[in-house]
Amino acid sequence: MERVIIKKHDGKYRIFCEDGKRYYKKFAYKQLANAIKTAERYHDAGWWEYIGTDEVQKPTKRVVPTCEQYGIKVGDIWVCSWGYEQTNIDFYEVTRITRCSVELTAIKHTTEQDTCGSGKAMPCPGHYCGKPKLHRLNDVCGEPCVTMTSYADAYPWDGKPEYCSWWY
Repeated sequence: MERVIIKKHDGKYRIFCEDGKRYYKKFAYKQLANAIKTAERYHDAGWWEYIGTDEVQKPTKRVVPTCEQYGIKVGDIWVCSWGYEQTNIDFYEVTRITRCSVELTAIKHTTEQDTCGSGKAMPCPGHYCGKPKLHRLNDVCGEPCVTMTSYADAYPWDGKPEYCSWWY
């Protein structure tokens, strides 16, 4: 049974023989975790004796985004844009905050038609049209976000009219 070790080589994590000179070319990974999974799978199958990596793995600690960090407050407007072959817009108002969550309530909006089948939507703060729902706060590229459905996320509204369309 061959003894193997994982090393970074040419910008990728590769599975090397213990001597450090030969490596398995078909196994090249961008992430160390994926290389370790492969090495462990072959180890369990009895092909290799996996003896570790030449890197120290640092445990990754998830940083939990907070409402305070983004300056979120009650009364803020959030927008959710979604759809397939048309763009649907939903507006929400923050009705309560906790440390890591926001309670959003759907609000009505007005739409001003631009062209045939499209326009600009603006929220009507305080005109609620749904039940409040608490959502866990996420961080996407440094911006706050909440998941509304499996296909749509909501973000703080920038104050500009939102494009929408209704082709069907």
